[in-house]
Amino acid sequence: QHRDNSDRSSQGGRQRSDDDEGSELDLQIERKLSDWFSPGPPPAEHFEELQQRLKLRASTQANTPPHRALRDADQHQDGSLRRRSILIVSSLAASALIAIASLWYFQDDNDAVVFRPRPLAMVYGDMVHLGFEPYYVCDDLQRFQDVMSHRHGQLLSLSNEGNRLMLGLSYPGGWTPETTAILFQVMDQPVVVFVDKSPPPEELILNTDGLSVRQTTIGQLSLVEVSPLDNSVLNLIVRE
Repeated sequence: QHRDNSDRSSQGGRQRSDDDEGSELDLQIERKLSDWFSPGPPPAEHFEELQQRLKLRASTQANTPPHRALRDADQHQDGSLRRRSILIVSSLAASALIAIASLWYFQDDNDAVVFRPRPLAMVYGDMVHLGFEPYYVCDDLQRFQDVMSHRHGQLLSLSNEGNRLMLGLSYPGGWTPETTAILFQVMDQPVVVFVDKSPPPEELILNTDGLSVRQTTIGQLSLVEVSPLDNSVLNLIVRE
């Protein structure tokens, strides 16, 4: 009986030691995750250290008896909730930083948030560089007409070919904050038609090497096409 008590005492000591080690590993992992989501990239050595600690934690759990695994699951539930909360808060913080960075792009020297007109060829180049993905996919012609009517007060429509070639709409900037960009894919080449109520300043629609800039009006709207192709898509846009 004395030997049994000693064995149980020894097992209890090992269990407490394992619990303490697991709790300490959880705290260290939680601190590392918190550090990761703070501004600035984590150093490479921290990443390697955390990998080793995760492997050690997985090894410890693999050797845990079934009756202890159930108890440990209850004990570590609060820790898992804390880690998930940290990840959620960090993601929200990252989104806020992105929004602030976007506003900084439009700040002037007086720190006032303002819109800055840019040459359309430059806007086009940025769109292509970022993957030429529309902000809003208009796969329905009626939705395209509704957006144009809502933003510019005039119905525009597309021919069947234009509707087939259109990828969607984006709002990357232009000569006013209301400028709408219609994205087309023509012969595997990106083509953009900018639409707005007022005509663009001449300095914003200059041709650049490898790009053609064409301009037309439909009703009260000004349309400017930026394209690497010789053929225009402006004839595919009509007044409804």
